[in-house]
Amino acid sequence: MPEPTRTTSPTSTQTAAPAPSASPATASRGDAMRSSLRGQDFATQEQMLSPAAQAGPEAAASEAMAPPDIDVAPPQVEGKGDAKGPMAKEAAVKLLQDAFGTYRTMSGGSLEVLEPDAFKAAYEKVYGKTKYAWDKYVVPKFGSLNGFAHKGVNYINKASANLGTVPHEMLHNNTASDWTPVVGSEFNEGATDYLKQYALKKAGKRSPNSYAKQLEVVTAYVAIASESDLFTAYLKGGADKLVKAKVDATCGSWQAVKDAMQAKEFAKAKVKLRKKA
Repeated sequence: MPEPTRTTSPTSTQTAAPAPSASPATASRGDAMRSSLRGQDFATQEQMLSPAAQAGPEAAASEAMAPPDIDVAPPQVEGKGDAKGPMAKEAAVKLLQDAFGTYRTMSGGSLEVLEPDAFKAAYEKVYGKTKYAWDKYVVPKFGSLNGFAHKGVNYINKASANLGTVPHEMLHNNTASDWTPVVGSEFNEGATDYLKQYALKKAGKRSPNSYAKQLEVVTAYVAIASESDLFTAYLKGGADKLVKAKVDATCGSWQAVKDAMQAKEFAKAKVKLRKKA
């Protein structure tokens, strides 16, 4: 997902964001869990083994794993959309293809709509032995999840998913390979929400935001770049040029923006995206 994608139960709050922050090198889009929960980033890789790595292979594997891509949509962040329950796979693929088909052919991957207990079990099968285990990571940060994406599979919590949950998770599985390593998990989640909302609006639909604060920062980036730059970098590739180099030249330092995002200092990240005088 990087981390679980966000879509949570009514009790969860949108303030949740990825746990530890990590370097682009450690972030793996394949391992990144996309879902209707919310995401985060991983700790930076160092030349020397981390304490977890020194402790043994199991601890090292837990530390290296990217946080799940999660989508958590707290009720207070946005009112409910125009429909309850998850969108059907075919409808979600069409929604995304209609919106972004000029950038790439959108893949629907595999979709599993599960009852709460089965959904949790599916999550635990992937993350249960890592620091992103349900009770250690999901419950304290999100309460619950609407969905998550992992290796082309979109896992959806039938009890809490909303209209945007499936598109959000599918988008995670369609990112360019260089996207998350360059932008980090927090910007990635905001961008995923941006694309989700763009597609829904184009189809005349509505859904709650999953990462409202992150979405604000992405919107600030679009103001100094363009939607086309965002969509191209996210879906086709070229984030180093379209995001990093563009922000470096226009605002001063992409790394400063990314660092603020990973620290969840979203207001600071927005300030860093102002054009240089």
